[in-house]
Amino acid sequence: MGGSGALQSFETVGDVVLAGLIRLIGVLWAVGALLIARRMWTDRRLDAMIGELGRVASELEAEAREGAADPGARGRAGFGKSETEAWIDRDDRRRRAYMTSQAVVLLATGLSMALMHASAAWLAALLVGGQGVYFLWREAARRRAPTPEAAAEAAPERSTVNAAWTSLAAAGLVWIAGVRGLLWS
Repeated sequence: MGGSGALQSFETVGDVVLAGLIRLIGVLWAVGALLIARRMWTDRRLDAMIGELGRVASELEAEAREGAADPGARGRAGFGKSETEAWIDRDDRRRRAYMTSQAVVLLATGLSMALMHASAAWLAALLVGGQGVYFLWREAARRRAPTPEAAAEAAPERSTVNAAWTSLAAAGLVWIAGVRGLLWS
């Protein structure tokens, strides 16, 4: 009988530690999601400013070519984008849009984890599945890239791969908590 009580106490302590860890990860994920959304918003604003600068530079380049008295002086000033740069820019916009949608899922998952709500289990599955889709998409983009430089830009960063493994581990903790009956609905 004494062994059964000790085992039950050990399980209770384990459940408390598991719930605390899930709540901590949930809070960190919710904060991280807000930071990702802020970064995506800032990047979008910077892209708009860079685009405007490029437009102005192109206009200045055209005016300079029109005003050049010497036909030999009408060389390209280098303000335009190459095909590779244009491909990378389009790919970056698509990647940021996907990351923004994943930040929404991350925020919902983090909040539900912090609350130990049953929705954390399926949201964690959605998050991990979305990361899997992201890696498949990035591999396809890498293979379609017009140059080796663009292919390198399309590949996921090491930190993204590490984050996916961390997400899978955290999702596993949530699923264990679900099986143990620690999540409420």
